[in-house]
Amino acid sequence: MENIKQFLGSIGFGKNETEIYSSLIKIGRGSVLEISRETKLHRSNIYDAVRSLVQKGLIFEINSGTKIYIPKQLESLKYYLKNRETELDELIKDLKQTLPQKEEEVKFKMIKGRFALRESIHNLLNYNDTIYEFGIPENAEEIIGPMIHDFHAERKKRKISMLQIYNHTAIDSIKPNKKMDYTEIRVLPKHFDSSVTTVICKNSVMFYLWDRDLTVIEMNDERIAKTYKSYFDILWSRSKKLAAI
Repeated sequence: MENIKQFLGSIGFGKNETEIYSSLIKIGRGSVLEISRETKLHRSNIYDAVRSLVQKGLIFEINSGTKIYIPKQLESLKYYLKNRETELDELIKDLKQTLPQKEEEVKFKMIKGRFALRESIHNLLNYNDTIYEFGIPENAEEIIGPMIHDFHAERKKRKISMLQIYNHTAIDSIKPNKKMDYTEIRVLPKHFDSSVTTVICKNSVMFYLWDRDLTVIEMNDERIAKTYKSYFDILWSRSKKLAAI
């Protein structure tokens, strides 16, 4: 249930909504009293949250003297997200028609959270160029989640090469990936391990800080990108191929 709660929180559901929906998935159905017992939430907080979940189409109520709330299955989240995506597309379309278009390029950006990380990784495909990456920790794929497999599938489909240098502590976790097409993997010497992953692609550099806040820093500057590509080349020359480990 923790994975469900984390996902709901990441797409903007409130804490009470998250607790109630995941609890209803677990118990199947329940009254406000039963939900309160299961979640330890005060009943006054439950009324507002279930009303919101009903409006979002994720639970429905039946009235047989006492209102009973029944969750729709997790697949309903797909329809919810698709509807929100359609709404967002309309908003973007309206904004493009009403706001002046600015050509100014963003040189520096700092964003936080798992969705920000996933978006940054997915956007690498838009460069359609070789991706260089160093300082990758052993739990990177776990933190990123299943979307990393979709990313690699699309990357291989587009024949985008990726050169990766993992931290020494990640040796065991990366061996299954060593035969991936359009991918070359090496491992840093132990004393070079980093808590920050650096990614270089074309004229952009991204830093992924794997702490509790999960921070993404992006810079778009040709000189900076060339400098960090030089750092990558040095590390690449001093790192080891998986076959040699």
